[in-house]
Amino acid sequence: MIYIYTINSDITTNKVMDWLEYYGANYTRVNSEQFFRHVSFINESTSPKDVHWFWKWSPPDFSTNLFSNRNNNNLFKKAIDAEYQKIFRLFFENCQGSMINHPYYVQIDKLSQIKVAKRCGLQTPETIITSKKEEIVSFFKQHKRIINKNLTANEILLFEGECHQMFTTLIAKEDLIQMPAEIFPSLFQKYIDKKYEIRTIYIGGEIFSCAIITEDENSIDVRKSVNENKAYIIPYQLPCEIEEKLKKFMKKAHLQIGSFDMIYNQNDEYVFLELNPSGQFLGYSDRCNYAIEKYIARYLIESCHE
Repeated sequence: MIYIYTINSDITTNKVMDWLEYYGANYTRVNSEQFFRHVSFINESTSPKDVHWFWKWSPPDFSTNLFSNRNNNNLFKKAIDAEYQKIFRLFFENCQGSMINHPYYVQIDKLSQIKVAKRCGLQTPETIITSKKEEIVSFFKQHKRIINKNLTANEILLFEGECHQMFTTLIAKEDLIQMPAEIFPSLFQKYIDKKYEIRTIYIGGEIFSCAIITEDENSIDVRKSVNENKAYIIPYQLPCEIEEKLKKFMKKAHLQIGSFDMIYNQNDEYVFLELNPSGQFLGYSDRCNYAIEKYIARYLIESCHE
């Protein structure tokens, strides 16, 4: 049996499931919103031949589900959240079979990623994490152009019925002038002057890359250009030595599926930016005719027989 752990609104999983249907594979989709109905520790409910793919996850909001009648009790919510965290951990610790992208490892933050990338011989941007304005100003003076980005994976936020996403931002002098002496700890990096960006999808040793060329030379976060259809996405072949370093990265990170973001800079060098273990790939796959969802389905099936 193949178990896919995701969220209700995930379209990517639907595409993978279509291929699992085509190949006649047995699978079960477990949405985080209905996770409680799936939990069972009775009589070893999973088999050593099972495959568990942890793709996307959203912890339940206890103020809007079964416990809504107690949503004003903060102590209750704190207690039930602690119970949920314990059940979540115990469930995945006791799953039998192959685990693809274990929940523990998918939480790897950007600073840890940079450390792993360096150990694998990949070039990375100079990076600091600080809450002090004086350190940010010093970093700005040293590199002239710097950017600010999330330390964790960039989630889409729902606020007042609208979806919002935090993008990588270029820091201007005006931002530093208005900045208070102390801020919430944030990640800052040297801005890399690029020729183009590269998205590389890794699936159990297989690599699919594409170049992202934007119409706007001043584009800071290429995702904006992709979302606004202002970018060209074309198939791309990375040098073998870079591919080997990415494979080494995934092995050290204990991950089997993920999406790398890199820059090809003005000095003709490949610079590692980050890895997203649940990074979107459908748009890139469609434009490059890669059928990545098919490869993921085949990888899940093959993992059942290992």
